[in-house]
Amino acid sequence: MTKQKYIDNYRFNYEYHPYHAFSMSDYDHIAEINCSAIYIVGAQVPGYAMAMGVTTRSTFEEALQDAKRYVGDQPNILALPKSFKLSAVHQTM
Repeated sequence: MTKQKYIDNYRFNYEYHPYHAFSMSDYDHIAEINCSAIYIVGAQVPGYAMAMGVTTRSTFEEALQDAKRYVGDQPNILALPKSFKLSAVHQTM
């Protein structure tokens, strides 16, 4: 992905490399294998998240309460508060 045309199309024309969809589904699968549950809190369009198999809740309090059924009172939490708002960091970094 060093061709300037591809970079410009990604940045300004809403285009993705054909491998993008595969890599995203692959990361989702890795998360499903290693997590008891995946929550998205405050989703603007919850249907998209639910279609990917993610649990949605309106608040963190609701998500933590619901998570107790999987992990009890001491869950391990990975919080990504700026996801989809800033430049992404590759998940293997």
